[in-house]
Amino acid sequence: MRRSVAAIVMLGWSACAPPAEQRESCSDAACTTGASECAEDGTLVVCTPDEDGCGSYPSSGHACLEGACIERDDDTAYCPCTDDPGCSAAWSACDDDGAIFGCAANEEGCIKPMRTTCAPPLVCVNPPSAQSSCGCPPATLAGFGVPLPVQRGGGCPMLGALGCDVLTSAMDECVTDAGCQIWREKMRCEEVGLRCSGSAGSGAFCQCPNTNGPSFYVDAAAGSTNNPDQTKFSATGAESPAKCRFKTIAAAMLAASNARAKFKDISVIATGAGVAPMTFGAATTGESGFFISGGVTLTTDEPAGTAPGKYVLAPSSSLTLDMGATLRQFAVVFDANTPSYFRGITSLCNVTGIIPPPQCSRSTTS
Repeated sequence: MRRSVAAIVMLGWSACAPPAEQRESCSDAACTTGASECAEDGTLVVCTPDEDGCGSYPSSGHACLEGACIERDDDTAYCPCTDDPGCSAAWSACDDDGAIFGCAANEEGCIKPMRTTCAPPLVCVNPPSAQSSCGCPPATLAGFGVPLPVQRGGGCPMLGALGCDVLTSAMDECVTDAGCQIWREKMRCEEVGLRCSGSAGSGAFCQCPNTNGPSFYVDAAAGSTNNPDQTKFSATGAESPAKCRFKTIAAAMLAASNARAKFKDISVIATGAGVAPMTFGAATTGESGFFISGGVTLTTDEPAGTAPGKYVLAPSSSLTLDMGATLRQFAVVFDANTPSYFRGITSLCNVTGIIPPPQCSRSTTS
């Protein structure tokens, strides 16, 4: 099948003949604008007007894709080409790599197989009843309006939204790039010892590692308050990073109590004290009283047998140990008028400041 490429290679050139007054000044060798012939190097050239409006052929032009340029008897030329046997018509679709593939007319007008890769952030989009093309990545499942999973480079619904990447577990942010709204990595939570939590709809954030026991850490200085609804950063009692420790003994004790069904021995461990003693009480952690749950040991990171003093409990209302509770390695400083209730203490060793002083490994009842 013969296909002329004159119209194709003429793009950007005027196909109009020069005005009459200009044509009269042109030599007989001038060609007609838009005419074509084969150049000496075998390429197809098209007659174009010079600055005077007179037509002339360039020395080289379009190199034919199949075979050599052929001249017709009517002083026109063409590049011979044939349609590919596997391409009965032009069509296109998106492949698994996001590229456009199918059959399309090449620059010489013949239908050939083709594959085109879209330049990021553009991806192949395949609208219903239309040829595939490069466009912005969709944010929702076509025809259903269901948000697609958060994935770096994928489409996103709202600028500034945050989500957890399903492939990298990083926290992604919805940004604009080349006119498209896409997910771009904002922070790798695991690099600071955290994990991404939440969804694109509710808002994502870097969360502490899950800690289900048997040890929960509490730090009056560097610890964080607990947020039960888990819609923003919340302590879990993990030892590291420090801000994932509970700030209050009450929060740590609640987590420890919830873990009693899974573990026999559960500990709440105070840690993070520096040169000065770390005190848990109304003035530091907002706790006026302390309740130690049964089956839970409240202790410190100090070695056993170390004289208490680095970590201090300062109850202003009460200190209550439930049946089977254990308190170790704390200095306990009571207010002069603070009542103290002890029920079924299994071990109250190395503790100072309790009035009257308990006997080690001996149960005391209220």
